[in-house]
Amino acid sequence: MNKEILRAKLEEEGFPEDSYSLDGDISREAYCLYCSAGTWSTFFLERGLRLNEKFFNSESEACVHLLSTMKRDRSICSF
Repeated sequence: MNKEILRAKLEEEGFPEDSYSLDGDISREAYCLYCSAGTWSTFFLERGLRLNEKFFNSESEACVHLLSTMKRDRSICSF
């Protein structure tokens, strides 16, 4: 999985666009997919803090983890 496929799956699941950031924007509270120096991470950004940050060696692993995490948190879903 890559971030384009992840974005499509999140849209299909009904997650609001402002509930996640897949392109490195970490300026607002959201679930984030982030890559730095070849290492991928996922986290929830809240008040500038990276909560529950996990690190991955591949984009695919990070995308799968973020999708799973967001599916468990249905409170952000639009339905």
